Amino acid sequence: MNNYKHYEGDAFEFYEKVFAQKRGKSGKNILESFSNDIKSLYKNYDNNFDQNSLQILIKNDFSIDVCTQLKDLYKYSAKTFVDLRTELTTTKNGRKVECQYCTLGKVHTFDHYIPKGEFAEFSVHPKNLLCCCAECNSLRGSKWRKDGKLLSLNLYKDILPKEQYLFVSINDVKSFDFNFYLENKSGIDDELFKRIEYHYKSLKLFDRFGESSDNVISSFYADLKAFQEYPLSEKSKEIVLKQIHSQRLGKGFNYWESILKLALLDDKDFMNSLR
Repeated sequence: MNNYKHYEGDAFEFYEKVFAQKRGKSGKNILESFSNDIKSLYKNYDNNFDQNSLQILIKNDFSIDVCTQLKDLYKYSAKTFVDLRTELTTTKNGRKVECQYCTLGKVHTFDHYIPKGEFAEFSVHPKNLLCCCAECNSLRGSKWRKDGKLLSLNLYKDILPKEQYLFVSINDVKSFDFNFYLENKSGIDDELFKRIEYHYKSLKLFDRFGESSDNVISSFYADLKAFQEYPLSEKSKEIVLKQIHSQRLGKGFNYWESILKLALLDDKDFMNSLR
């Protein structure tokens, strides 16, 4: 899991571009009279986004008709959103099309960090849209704050720690009996760690990692067997650790596959199976 880069253009200009493409004269007429209100709300969103205080936003009391038209502006398949997705997933190292919420699925949708059902005015705010897979989008639901505090990670604003917080305990590698878990061993800020915990639990990531682990273990076993030595020499271990380190640099310090591989290297039963 890595942080996303956020949209750097003018958010209200993005809204105007989406609005210009809206079909239906009656719907456009309804929204046109609220243009100044939307502009003000977008500016307020941007200010709170910059200060990482989105949790204090107050819902605007738009009518049901206005909310319906605002939510109707969002069309994932529309060119404006396709271009936004391309922009947000393009890095200096190429396209990042893997969902960073889970690092399992591919990006197929946008998650509204602040749900459009609650804040229809931000249905197409580009800093409120995060690329993700359909499963994560469905699982995340509409809960994002509670008692004035953020529940969910915002991968635009919550800078992920460079310390390890994801671990795996291996009970029996032969029967694939192991458990992923989180632990704050490095003094990560309590509020941030709570959001990390909520993220993993709400997206059922421990179970999803477990379901995807068989191929990782089989592939890693084949890679280690290719050295044709037991036990592995220090030089061979160094090569393997460099590969894992490189994977963590590219996919996140707490990338689940890397964490699993490190645990396997320390598991005597797994390493003895290389004989």
